[in-house]
Amino acid sequence: MAGTHIHVRDLNERDPFIVAHEPEGRYFLYSGRPIEGRAGRAIYFRESPDLLQWSEPVPVFSGEGGFWGPLDFWAPECHFWKGKYYLISSFRAAGGYRRCQCLAADTPRGPFRPVINAPCTPEGWHCLDGTLYEDRKGSPWLVFCHEWPQVQDGQIAAARLSGDLSRLEGDPLILFRASEAP
Repeated sequence: MAGTHIHVRDLNERDPFIVAHEPEGRYFLYSGRPIEGRAGRAIYFRESPDLLQWSEPVPVFSGEGGFWGPLDFWAPECHFWKGKYYLISSFRAAGGYRRCQCLAADTPRGPFRPVINAPCTPEGWHCLDGTLYEDRKGSPWLVFCHEWPQVQDGQIAAARLSGDLSRLEGDPLILFRASEAP
């Protein structure tokens, strides 16, 4: 891995997500961060053979080309689902709420592209921190936060996803509210 020289103690990542890629014996760390040398944000990955030494960040999605949510690239997670890698992250359009979106790629190195150019969380909901859950029947679900600035008592919600992870199938269920957590 070229450029591996950053020790884990020297990393400064916000809301990172690490996935083990067994076929290569590698780890991939994903985070949203400013694009170096210009305005905007992107989702980057770093790779490591041992969780101690990490590569320089490499962009895997920048939202160029008319992407609906060019702001707030937050909390990306990478999941392997039905032969593809999916990044689930939060994005925002100017004047709108943060919403979750699924991006897909053939490898954990990307490049990732929107499954469709639209968010998958409910219209009018301020959402973030989406994660993929597979139920006992093998169906995909999106578990996400309905943000406290909108509902005052933040909520963890879940909704069944379509098989290609592009949209919700049915209304979200509120699993619990922040005030209900032990």
